Amino acid sequence: MKGFFTKLHNAQKGQAFIEVALIIILIVFAIAGPMRNLGTEIGNKTGEMRDRVTQVGVP
Repeated sequence: MKGFFTKLHNAQKGQAFIEVALIIILIVFAIAGPMRNLGTEIGNKTGEMRDRVTQVGVP
């Protein structure tokens, strides 16, 4: 892991950082694809809970 950070640090003008960022973005998209529906469901559930809390009158 130490060598990885040294490589990152010594890279010219953050080239390695950009590559790492791209890889992370690709991984996120790969995970987000199948998880999108699940995320929407979680969002709806959170919204329902928030509405319920608002109706009860909790500040």
